[in-house]
Parts: sequence; structure tokens; C-alpha cells
Amino acid sequence: MHLLKTLCAIHAPSGNESNLKDYILNHINLNIQDFKVKPTVIKDGIQDCLILKFGNPKTAIFAHLDSIGFTVRYGKELIKIGGPKTYDGIELVGKDSHGNIETELYNYEDENGNKHTEYIFDRDIDRATELTFKPNWREDDNFVQCCYMDNRLGVWNALKVAKTLENGIICFSTYEEVGGGSVGFLGKYIYEKWGVKQALISDITWVTNGVKHGDGVAISRRDSGLPRRVYVDRIIQLANDSGVKYQIEVESAGGSDGNQLQKSPYPFDWCFIGAPEDNVHSPDEKVKIDNQLSGAMGKFNITVENYPEIKSDASFLNLQQSFNEVESQISAARRTFNAAVTAYNNAIETFPSNILAGMLSYKRKDVLEIPQEERENISAKALFKS
Repeated sequence: MHLLKTLCAIHAPSGNESNLKDYILNHINLNIQDFKVKPTVIKDGIQDCLILKFGNPKTAIFAHLDSIGFTVRYGKELIKIGGPKTYDGIELVGKDSHGNIETELYNYEDENGNKHTEYIFDRDIDRATELTFKPNWREDDNFVQCCYMDNRLGVWNALKVAKTLENGIICFSTYEEVGGGSVGFLGKYIYEKWGVKQALISDITWVTNGVKHGDGVAISRRDSGLPRRVYVDRIIQLANDSGVKYQIEVESAGGSDGNQLQKSPYPFDWCFIGAPEDNVHSPDEKVKIDNQLSGAMGKFNITVENYPEIKSDASFLNLQQSFNEVESQISAARRTFNAAVTAYNNAIETFPSNILAGMLSYKRKDVLEIPQEERENISAKALFKS
């Protein structure tokens, strides 16, 4: 838990994720001896994002680095970064040109009925200073609580998977809490460079009346985005085959890096796999820690990597279509041949043509019959099964 605790304390609101990027790079360098495969690290030219490439990848794991927070506006006014909770008394921390800051948040309503969120501090804080929740780590045998489990838990899981990953990509993205912005160029990069077009999203989700603590990882059928059903079906089948405990999430709101992949011009399949969390976007985010998410993510990635995406591959579809066209042509030729044979047999058995047929020793011919098991359409998938 030490790594997760450290991650939760790093200042990295949307638009300023460089501290967390630098920490991850240092963590990888210090622990590279524990990695099964040494990754290629892409860190330049992609803003505060990171790409780790292992072996020969077919699938990418996305985990966003950024968190919610506040920006100091004018006077003592605060404006939100993303969607943080804003109840009175929340402790905030930050740093400006005058030094470190520890302050509190409070809300009030002016004479016109307009609501405002401000800070309480003994001096003015520099405009545009970012303030984030003060970390308060709590841990027992079942749960951990702290700010920024969203999405430091997803980052933590991705780093755990990285140690055993042989083939695959891990993308650490930015700007997710404010609607996205980096996934487009990350997706473009990994698609054009390595042909990767499958993704798993490592993030957190809400505890609801349908998603509970301790009932397994949440595999999302939909939120505000709609992943392709056949791909999510496959992830669910992999969960069943691998013995991964899971629960199905179905929501109309919320989103993740998967939404940005879906809107990209590239044919990405994606599936959100998250840990259920209470008190989302507050200083008291609460998650049950049982290693299910990192275990599931690792199993899914390995299995997907070793399971070619036959159904959606263009070459496969073209091959299957060609098989079907050939089968149709053979069937048409068979019908034409049998019709000719039937006409011939009728002719040599009907007076008076049967007299000439007998003189010329014409014999009855058999029609072409295909056994039932050979009448099935050819399956390209079956042909390529090992």
C-alpha cells in the first residue's frame, strides 16, 4: 500500500500532471530489475503523458494521471477543476510564489442568490494557483480511504501489471477529469506505430445499487459511452474462463478514456474495468483493496494478447466472404449439372429417344449429391483454429 499512498499524495490536477509523470519515471528506473520485460519508454513529445511498450503489443491499458481540484480565481474565489465535492471545511493544499498553503474551503450565497466557493487563508493566494485536497490516508484490513483514489488506484494497478507484462502497452493519459484531450494523440501514436486497436481502461467507478464493494471488479457495459458489444462479450468470457470475480455495470452517465477512444478516427475496441468506490471526488474516497483489479487487468491483457481478434479483422472478413461466394458458385454449378443429368436420364428412358439411346449404349448417369456434413458453409475461424 505504500506505493498507492504515495501516489495519492502527489499534486497532479488536470493540466499539471508533470509531478506524477516524473514520479512514475523514477519508480520505473528504481524497480526495473523487478520487471519481467524491460519496456520501451516514450516520454518526449506527448506532453505529460507516458507510454510503456512491452514486447509485441496488440492491446493497451489506459490509466489517467490527473485528478480534480480547484483554481484560485479573483480575490478568494475558487473555481473547479473537474467535479470535486465542495462542502464547507474541506482542507486544501497547494503552493504559490509566497510559499506552501494549507487552507479551508467554504461556500456562501450572495444577496442575489448566487453561490460562491472560496478559501479561508490569512493572505491572498496568487491567481491561477491550483489547490487540491489535503491527503488523509486511512487503512484497515478491508478498506483504504484517501483523496484521489480516482485515478491513482488505476495508475497503481497499471504499475503492478507492468511488472509481469510481456506483450502490451500501458498509456498514462492526462486531462480525463476535464473531458479528455490526450487520448486522441496517444491512440493515434500506438495505432499507427504498432497497429494496436484494443484497449482496457484502468479506472474507478461508483458504488451504486447495482455495483458493490467486494463483489468483484466492475466491467462496464455502458456509461455515457457505448463500447462495442462483441468486444465486451469477449472480456466477460475471459473473466469467466480465468475465474475473475466481476460484476456488470450499466449506467447512463460518467465516462473514461474509453469515450475518447470511441470518438477517435481509429477503430479502437475498449472496455472499462474498474474498482467500485464510495465518496467519489471527495477527500474520503473509499475502496476495498483485494488485488482483484490488477489481477483481472493482467489476466485480461495476457489473454487478449494471445487471442487474435479474428471476427473484426478485415482480412478475415474478406476471406470469409470469398469462401461464401465460392460456396454459392459451387452450389449454382451443382444445380445446373443435376438439372442437365436429370434431363438426360429422362430422355434416354422416354420413347422414341430410348431406342436411339439403346443403339448407342447410352447409360443412366448419377446426379451429384453432397453429404449433409459437407453442405455447411466453410468457416474461416474453424480453419485457423489450432
